[in-house]
Amino acid sequence: MSSLHQQIGQYTILGPIGAGGMGEVYAAHDPILGRKVAIKILPVRLTGDRDTLTRFTQEARSASALNHPNIVTIHEVGTETNGTPYIVMEYVEGRDLRSFVNEAPPQNRKLLDIAAQIADGLAAAHERGIVHRDLKPENLMVTNDGFVKILDFGLAKIIRPTAGEGDVTAQLEMPGTTPGTILGTVGYMSPEQATGRKLDFRSDQFALGAILYELATGKPAFDGETAIDTLSAILHDEPEGIQKTNPRAPAELCWIVGRLLSKNPTDRYASTRDLAQELHGIRDRIAVGRAARGARRGRGIRGGAWDEWAGVSVSPSGSGKELSSRHALQRPFRRPARAVGGRRVRRNVDGASGALSVGSDHASDDTGRRKRDESTIRCARSWRGSRSDRLDAA
Repeated sequence: MSSLHQQIGQYTILGPIGAGGMGEVYAAHDPILGRKVAIKILPVRLTGDRDTLTRFTQEARSASALNHPNIVTIHEVGTETNGTPYIVMEYVEGRDLRSFVNEAPPQNRKLLDIAAQIADGLAAAHERGIVHRDLKPENLMVTNDGFVKILDFGLAKIIRPTAGEGDVTAQLEMPGTTPGTILGTVGYMSPEQATGRKLDFRSDQFALGAILYELATGKPAFDGETAIDTLSAILHDEPEGIQKTNPRAPAELCWIVGRLLSKNPTDRYASTRDLAQELHGIRDRIAVGRAARGARRGRGIRGGAWDEWAGVSVSPSGSGKELSSRHALQRPFRRPARAVGGRRVRRNVDGASGALSVGSDHASDDTGRRKRDESTIRCARSWRGSRSDRLDAA
């Protein structure tokens, strides 16, 4: 880095973070607030390019209009004395999603948590009329605390909804963008983006589908020897089923990804908020299922057709009625009848106290048990009486 960039405004440059077509990013120190920040600088060689300068400014406008935990926060926008613009944003400590893709597929709950957070951030942007247009693993950071941050709105478009239907029928506007120009990253472009057609927020949904496919399988949804081959695959081919590569992937997630990768935008989600809610629901159901299995192991109870735990009835078929957590914890587990000593009995476990009781499965068994108990009591009384008589005689 040149000596010119050792100090930018009030910020002291600490070192480079990365670089791309839209600028260079550096770590810096804010002496006034005593915090670490990230600064994106447009290289001097690009300051004369009107389109690049417009997009750089557009990034600042787009991201600064959003206030969401899953979107990087913009602190300041400024210009150096030589006319070079810069953007100051929060410093995100963690890893980009590309590093997760290069590893083994994450556990289902982690995968769904990442997916739900990305969808949350996109939904917030789409509700403000902003389309990212360059969503890819390199533009997604996962913090050390597990939060996902969407970065780099350099290719974002501000959409102007037509009257009546919000951003579903939005028209796209961006100064300096020629109609038919293809912008974005090959492999994550939607078909409409790859062909230079008008696009809306559903283009970001397609990109998210390609990211989730790659995260679940470890390989791109669309790939070719050249960029043209990849674009052709996006337009005409269907990716291999996720479960062929990752059999443990939830069927619901596979269905969602398939819908996101639909060639026709109308076959995707009418609202990214609906998508986020579906992903949250699947993630939470998996978490409840794990809690139920852990509870059974902790209590030493195995098998059974129904387990009621943490407010949800869970059955092997995946169906069940919803219960309140209070109801579930107070109502005992009911186990199938099994043979014990020639009798069919059913074990009941009290959900509140954990007490175990064994009950007969038929009224006839209960009657027989009562008769045996009464006979035992009579024998005990007879024995005590005879022993008392012998002591008196002595």
